[in-house]
Amino acid sequence: MAGDDAMAQCESNQGYLVAINDFAENEFLLETFGRNYSEYGVYIGARQDESEKTWWINGDPWQFESWSPGEPNYPTEMCVVMFRGGWVDSHCDQSFPFICEI
Repeated sequence: MAGDDAMAQCESNQGYLVAINDFAENEFLLETFGRNYSEYGVYIGARQDESEKTWWINGDPWQFESWSPGEPNYPTEMCVVMFRGGWVDSHCDQSFPFICEI
């Protein structure tokens, strides 16, 4: 599912794409979802603008990040995906599984 559609799906269930606020939560999600999708990635609830400023779509403060080396790397990639143990920026029209937080 594309990033905006994933966000809408979560919101239709009174939730949002997951915000990852600390190392322990990141590790839990990687063990549960992220490492299992090493060839695909999983949408999380972070977005960025053209200047690569990043924020959580649910409004949580940006206190933790786990970017893969060299990421974020393209200002036109505005969605964020857990991929192979880290985070990468991605075009929002790409289809990935996603994690909702309810």
